[in-house]
Amino acid sequence: MRCPKRIRSARARAVPTGAVLTSLGAVGVGVHSFLAGTSEAGRQAILMGSGVVLVAGLIVLAVSVLSAFGALHLELSHGTTGLYFGRLDEQHPWLYKTVNITHHPAAEAYRRHVLRERGWLRGLDYVMMRETVRVHDAMERTLPTRLVAERIQLLQPRDENAASPALRGREQERSRSQK
Repeated sequence: MRCPKRIRSARARAVPTGAVLTSLGAVGVGVHSFLAGTSEAGRQAILMGSGVVLVAGLIVLAVSVLSAFGALHLELSHGTTGLYFGRLDEQHPWLYKTVNITHHPAAEAYRRHVLRERGWLRGLDYVMMRETVRVHDAMERTLPTRLVAERIQLLQPRDENAASPALRGREQERSRSQK
């Protein structure tokens, strides 16, 4: 939260320095051809100095770019970690996915529990709610087909915390017959 983007390493920050040195060396080599009025020794000195600056700039640029590619996995890991552990606020990309999943009673119960315990939701909480909903859906697919068919045919909305009316009716009949 304090650092949404990973701070570049010193090698990666050397890219502008390498670019400036390369540009100065290239300008020096280009100026060499326009110095027709100076002595040959002066022109050679300017050409040598510009060539050295150009080569140094290219080396610094190459090393810094290669080291930046070496830190690419750190950049990606930093972003992924930010998604999971960052607060679900107006800038988080999983905010609307979280809102859509809270319509399921199990996800809503998890959301309320986290808000009571910790005080705010993170991206990892979205993943936990999504998996909780997936597990509840998988558990419903293991119910007997007769119970599912009876549940579908009812006019009343089903209560997640109570047994189905058909199941309650059977239990009441059993308790009457046992008396």
